[in-house]
Amino acid sequence: MKNIIFLLIAIMFLSCKEDKVSKKEVEKIVKLDKVVLIFNQRSYKKDTLYASDGSYTLKRDKPISYTNSNTYEKVFLNPHNVHKSDTITINTDTPLVINHRYHFYYDSSYKVNVGDTIVFNYPNDAPYVSILNSTKKNDYNVEVDYNLSHAVYKGAIEFYDEHDKRFRTQEEKKAYRNVLKENIIKKEETLDSLYALKKLSNDYYSFLKTTIHYKNKIIHSDYKADEIELKNDSLLFIQSYQHFLNSFTFKHFDISYFKKGYQSTPDYLSLYDSIEHSSLFSKKIKNYLLYNTTRNIIKNYDQSKVTKYSNRFKQEVKDSILVNRILEDFLLDFSSLKTETADVNLTNLAKERKTLNEVIQSHKGKIIYVDFWASWCVPCREVMPDSKKLIQEYEDKNIVFLFVSIDTNFKSWKKAAKDENIIYYKHSLLAINYPKATFFRELQLKTIPRYLIFDADGQLIHKNAPSPKSSDIRDLLDSYISEN
Repeated sequence: MKNIIFLLIAIMFLSCKEDKVSKKEVEKIVKLDKVVLIFNQRSYKKDTLYASDGSYTLKRDKPISYTNSNTYEKVFLNPHNVHKSDTITINTDTPLVINHRYHFYYDSSYKVNVGDTIVFNYPNDAPYVSILNSTKKNDYNVEVDYNLSHAVYKGAIEFYDEHDKRFRTQEEKKAYRNVLKENIIKKEETLDSLYALKKLSNDYYSFLKTTIHYKNKIIHSDYKADEIELKNDSLLFIQSYQHFLNSFTFKHFDISYFKKGYQSTPDYLSLYDSIEHSSLFSKKIKNYLLYNTTRNIIKNYDQSKVTKYSNRFKQEVKDSILVNRILEDFLLDFSSLKTETADVNLTNLAKERKTLNEVIQSHKGKIIYVDFWASWCVPCREVMPDSKKLIQEYEDKNIVFLFVSIDTNFKSWKKAAKDENIIYYKHSLLAINYPKATFFRELQLKTIPRYLIFDADGQLIHKNAPSPKSSDIRDLLDSYISEN
């Protein structure tokens, strides 16, 4: 063990020059029940698309994810490696599949084993991988090498900017799809050639071929599948297979869509019924499909349908991990509170219930600045550093800063709050009954971020207060402090 530790220290000093790594930190890395990911510094310059109507960067789009070994859902990673290296440790007892987007259109997949320590380096902002704790052949960079040498992707925004502000014609769309299809075929041929030359291991060749095979089926809109592949549980690790499965069920069961606001939403109730009564899938794959469909029902239907189908899910799926994840993520234990309208029902990290009115009353005599946000709201999260700076400036003043998330998913809120370093802030709360509460309707809270101010008597005096980033907010808060 000592030799391994000293070897790791030497390698890590070479790969992470900006960061000093202690012996204690390396000892933590050498554990067989974890996967350790070291993300070295990157710039995101190549991961940003510059267009006439603004820039679009992967930095805000959660470009890195892995497949959870218990629920087979995507878990997004958010390494803070713009200015220095960052290390993320994942507790797992099974292999993981990591997917990494880069250069805006491209992505590479990596199958990593328990006990692996993987280093991502970013020459030219593309992820090149090395394995610290293994002498096995490193196959991980085959896909990124191919992608960078076959730059064929050009999205609608890029095409629009390069062609006098017009989008592709139908013929141009067809031609572009053919280019993408041909590129997939070339990619598979390249893998076959490398494998024949023994430059790819059996395991990694099989993994990449399967990954690309299902990407190819999606690009070709080929949703045919035989009984073997619909009952092959080992494929569930692979994200392209998951995408294929979801598309297959929509097509096979001929699922219709309905209008929800400005969007067309699949009829997830019919989808659930069809999957539940089907004999096409293995038990594990059926559980995965029902799990995903139940989550979509919770997001898109009223509480009566949510209660009915979540109860059916609990009865049909005997996997306690999946059932408990549904209960915890969507706070189904609080189902009755979700439909209440009289007050805004809130919960904290410990799942203790309180109302907005109770919070306001408990801080009478103080100015209350409320920040409505959500994990998925990019503008909300961009001003979080300004919010925390504002809190520090007014730490000794008679002001309470309240963060209220309107997330529907407890886990998403918890992770985002942790990433923004407000998870343990006692005034960081999640709204349980958004948008049902009368308060939300009267406030017309349809877009966020949104900021409110309550005065020392608990009265709402600003329905659209300045943001923490604005130049007006300090003058406004100072004026209320002086009044009190």
